Amino acid sequence: MTKTKTIITTAIAALALATASLAVPGQAFAGGHGHGGHGGGHGHHGHHGHGHFGHGFFGHGHHHHRPHSCRRWRRDLRHRLDRHPSMSKHPVTPADESDLRLRLKKQTKKKTGLLDITQLSKSKPDIQKEVQRIKKEGAGILLIDAVYQEQLTVIGELLEDWADGKSLFSVGSSGIGSALGQFWNERGIIEPVSEWSDPGDAGPILVISGSCSPVTDAQIEYALTNGFDEVILEEKVVLKDDKKAMGSAIWKAQVLLQKGKSVIVHANGTKKKSRKSISPEKLGRALGRIAREIAAQGLYRRLVISGGDTSSYAAREMGILSVEMIAPLVVGAPLCKATAPGSPIDGLEVNLKGGQVGANNYFLVLKEGRL
Repeated sequence: MTKTKTIITTAIAALALATASLAVPGQAFAGGHGHGGHGGGHGHHGHHGHGHFGHGFFGHGHHHHRPHSCRRWRRDLRHRLDRHPSMSKHPVTPADESDLRLRLKKQTKKKTGLLDITQLSKSKPDIQKEVQRIKKEGAGILLIDAVYQEQLTVIGELLEDWADGKSLFSVGSSGIGSALGQFWNERGIIEPVSEWSDPGDAGPILVISGSCSPVTDAQIEYALTNGFDEVILEEKVVLKDDKKAMGSAIWKAQVLLQKGKSVIVHANGTKKKSRKSISPEKLGRALGRIAREIAAQGLYRRLVISGGDTSSYAAREMGILSVEMIAPLVVGAPLCKATAPGSPIDGLEVNLKGGQVGANNYFLVLKEGRL
C-alpha cells in the first residue's frame, strides 16, 4: 500500500466529469478535473471535455453531461485547450498551453510523471507498480489521465488506499469528489441520492459576477433580454474602494429587487474600458460586501456567484463557512444552501460557478429552479 502525506489536486481545465487528473507533490498524490480558476494547472470551473495523455481539451462530455450551448462555437466541436476560442483568449488566465505537464513545470521545479489512460486500465497491482516506477524516476508530481466514467472508480480506490485512513488535504475540483463518491457508492459505504426536490422559482434573484469570460458576457446579455436588470460596478470604484459609489450600486440593486426584478451586479467583464487589473481578491470582496448588505434587507433568497477567481473571496466576505447541496440544476455547479453564522447570507440558496460554465440561459435556469 502506497503511503502518502498529502493529496493536492491540480485544477485541470477542460476535462469531463468522467475525467480525473491527479498530481503528486513529493510523496503526495493529488487529483481533480475541470474546476477552478485557481490552484495548479490552468483551471476553469466545470468545463466538459476530455483529458488525454497530459493534455487538456475542451469539448463536450459524451456521458451524462448537459452540454454547453454557447453560441460562439458549435456543440459538436472539440478544441485543444490552447486553441479554444474563449479559453485561449481569456483576459486574465489565457490558456496558452494544453500539455498540463508543461503548465506545472512553470509553477514548480518538481518533475512531473504521467500515469496515462492505458496504464490506468491495468490491474490495481500493476497500477501501483507503475506509480512506484514513476516515483523512482524522480517525479515529485504524478499526473493521472482518465477518459471513461469507470476509471473514476479506479482512481477513487487508489485515493482511498493512499489515504490509508488518514486525513488528506486536497486542493482542486470535483474530480476527487466524483472519484471517491463513485468508489464509495460501489462499495456501499455511502448511499447515493437518486431524487432531488424541485427548488422552484425563487422570485427575484441576485447575481454577482467578477468573471472576465465571454461565456459569462453572453449569459448576462441573454438575461438582460429576458427580464433581468444590471448594475455595473466600474473598476475605478473597486480600485479606489469608493464607498460612496459602492453605496450607490447597492441602492440601485435594492430598488430593482424591490420592484421584483432579478439583478446582475458585475464588473463589465470583457467590456471594461481600461486595462487596469483588479485583483480577484479586491473584486471578490467588493462583490461579497454588496451581496451581504443587500441580503440584510431580505430582498432575495437565491444568490448566484459567477467567476472562479473571485467567488472564493466573495464567499469569504459574506461569511460562508460551508454549503449543502440542494439540487443539481446545472452540471458542475449545483444549487446549495449556505451556512454563514452571524451573516444575513446564512440559510440562503447559493450557486457558485466559474466564468466558463453553462449555456446562455444559465441565470434564467437558476432563477426558475427547474430540474
